[in-house]
Amino acid sequence: ELFDSKEQAEAGNRLKTALLNNMSHEIRTPMNAIMGFSELMRNADAEDKLTYSEIIFKCSIDLLNVIDQVMLLSRLQSEKIPQEKSRFPVLNMLQQCSSGFREEARSKGLQWEMVVPPKANTLELYTDEEKVREILICLFSNALKYTQKGFVRVECSKQADAILFSVSDSGMGIQEKERERIFEPFYRGENAISQAIRGVGVGLNIAAILAQLIGAKLSFETEMGKGSRFELSVPLALPKKETVTPPAHRMSDHSLSKLKVLIAEDEHLSYQYLIHLLKGQVQQLDRAQNGQEVLEMVEKSHYDLVLMDIQMPVMDGLEATRQLKRKNPNLLVIAQSAFILPSEQGQAMEAGCDGFVAKPIQKEQLMEMIHRFI
Repeated sequence: ELFDSKEQAEAGNRLKTALLNNMSHEIRTPMNAIMGFSELMRNADAEDKLTYSEIIFKCSIDLLNVIDQVMLLSRLQSEKIPQEKSRFPVLNMLQQCSSGFREEARSKGLQWEMVVPPKANTLELYTDEEKVREILICLFSNALKYTQKGFVRVECSKQADAILFSVSDSGMGIQEKERERIFEPFYRGENAISQAIRGVGVGLNIAAILAQLIGAKLSFETEMGKGSRFELSVPLALPKKETVTPPAHRMSDHSLSKLKVLIAEDEHLSYQYLIHLLKGQVQQLDRAQNGQEVLEMVEKSHYDLVLMDIQMPVMDGLEATRQLKRKNPNLLVIAQSAFILPSEQGQAMEAGCDGFVAKPIQKEQLMEMIHRFI
């Protein structure tokens, strides 16, 4: 027993060391570009500023992806994550997942192929859609990362009792001695390290854990120098009864340009960012720095939309929303928060929020949420 305990402790230390080493590298690499090009922008001309800003934005996305992956892995290892099943069209989900990767493939000179069966728009699944999305995103990202020339092919087909997704590539393939370890957390193959291919080493581990959670089967075939093919088989498992979601509250008598918006945000830079996103697009923009100020300002003036930060001093956004909705049930409240776990989003919706956007907020994400209600 002492020997087993010692082995487990040493394995845990190796994982921790691998995590710290990979995290340090994967955080500092995009941060190096973000800080460096931010400095260069001070004295750059207009054309260079545009180029630098695109680099900074891309590196920020890379950094956020690293954080999101490690946070997700931490949740998967430390808590029991429930399934949130729903019925959804397979083709729409697949197209949405692959849209960003198609552009990335084109930028690397790769051919992105999607092969779907006839009448693919009729295919449906009843499972946790977000978990299927996350698995496919991990597989897409992995294929692009390890493919330097050729193609990435995404396929979807209906089996007798499952929907089969496959992701094939013409990349480097996986060595025989490494195949048993590719689903381990933080494990990266010798070729990835020798060729300085970036990554934390958690994508396939996350995909494997999520597949197990939804009762799906994840497998692969590979050949060195010729590529790999990963397959995800998701059981059909259609529901006995359809669940009907009530329609969201809509402000049909308003357009974006007529909206009076109250931004509840105690962080000055976050407030300034929202101002720049919405300035010139809405009729009025005001600010409250805590939940109590929100209640007082709504009492004095009419607003169509409150962008409610969750964590604020004096009174937090959840309590402010509860009190707002008791007096103004038709007032649109969209939560905006850095607390992004499903349980925390659920708390916001239970408090009465009509929608939720996660920080860091992207313009398209915010506008899409607002347009759902106008």
